[in-house]
Amino acid sequence: SPERVRVLSPSNSAATYAFPGYLLYVQNQILMAQRFDASRLQVTGKPVEVARNVSAPNDADGQMISASASLLTYRFGAKTQELAWFDRNGRRGGSIPGGKALRSPMISGDQKQLVAMDLGPGLWMVDLERNAGTRLGQGMYPLWSPDANRIAFESYNSLTVYVRSLGSAAADQILVN
Repeated sequence: SPERVRVLSPSNSAATYAFPGYLLYVQNQILMAQRFDASRLQVTGKPVEVARNVSAPNDADGQMISASASLLTYRFGAKTQELAWFDRNGRRGGSIPGGKALRSPMISGDQKQLVAMDLGPGLWMVDLERNAGTRLGQGMYPLWSPDANRIAFESYNSLTVYVRSLGSAAADQILVN
């Protein structure tokens, strides 16, 4: 409720509670810690610098600060992204560098293409041999057919599931409505 909202710090990022009684937040790319009294919902004392060159938490692309009594994790450095994949032995198979935030990636059975969704949510097809991407339109949670000739995906604004034939100008087919 509005009467319970309280600004605790001048930060432009979300705060994370860390046991035993600290708030962690990013201010001007500096991770700060400040004592927090949970019973009074008040910060106390002066904030302390924990680390520099830290990216602020952002749910949209999965960045976060996480803390336990013995471990602190955060994203260090500039917001660069690289989608990489590895085989079952941990050997790097390939990667797609760049600034496009892709999620729910699926590599085709022939390992020549990748389909994923962006934050739009839009679908992207990436030719892994040429490292070239093409936007396919709106959709979410893509899946490949076993022969890598079609993808199934969920509509952005309904629970409809479509199938798209690749290499064809045919309209998407409704699989489930």
